[in-house]
Amino acid sequence: MEVRKSIVKTIWKTLLIMILVTIIAGAVFVFCFTSQCADFMYDIGCDNLSSILYYKAYQDDGEIGDCYKALNIKISLGENEKIVEYYEVFVADEDYDKYMASVLENRQKLDVSVLEKSAILNDENYLVNSYVKALYSLGRVDDAKSVATSEFLGYADFDFKNQGVYALGVFVDSSDWDMFSAVYDESDTLVENMQDYFDAMLLIFDANKGVEDSTDKAYLVSLGSRLIDVGQDINSIYSALDINSELVQSNITTMVEVNNVIKGII
Repeated sequence: MEVRKSIVKTIWKTLLIMILVTIIAGAVFVFCFTSQCADFMYDIGCDNLSSILYYKAYQDDGEIGDCYKALNIKISLGENEKIVEYYEVFVADEDYDKYMASVLENRQKLDVSVLEKSAILNDENYLVNSYVKALYSLGRVDDAKSVATSEFLGYADFDFKNQGVYALGVFVDSSDWDMFSAVYDESDTLVENMQDYFDAMLLIFDANKGVEDSTDKAYLVSLGSRLIDVGQDINSIYSALDINSELVQSNITTMVEVNNVIKGII
């Protein structure tokens, strides 16, 4: 009987020691190798925990890539408060511009299909749209509008590879029509500026239809997709406000032609 008790006692001690060692080892891993731990958690599907760990690693070490990973995971999870928090910290980092340039450079070199590459060449557009949608969902509508219109302000300077950010679609989806009929640049309404942007993009698209390089083709597909998105938004606004009905069919014809070019590439 005593021998049996001794064996049981030894087993329990061993188990407790193993549990303590595991806890200590886990704590060391989390606090000393936070980014690597985040990688592991992400690989096994613990997305929320991996995002938390990536952000902790960023706070500890200031490596902007960890903040970028944390933000993208929160976007995929749809956690609006964290999207806003992480995005604002991300763009405020002094290495933001350099980091985004390196992300673009790496993506341009990827050996993937034209369609896949076209979807990842404008990461800034994806991030800003996610931020605007998060702000809107949190009830910060004025802030969302301010960001979206500020990003749109420079549309005249967009070119074939610098396609800028278009984040006005969320307000079309929410039927916020007054926003588009308001004067935007002291003389024209926002929707009139959107039409100008659409027409300017079409000129750039037509001028580059003959590109041969695969990355250039990806940029062309990306631009064509943007044209179609903007054109559909414009036509929705025209229909809702009952204006410029003659331009609706013209825009549709343009979008069909652009789509045919895209289909010929992909």
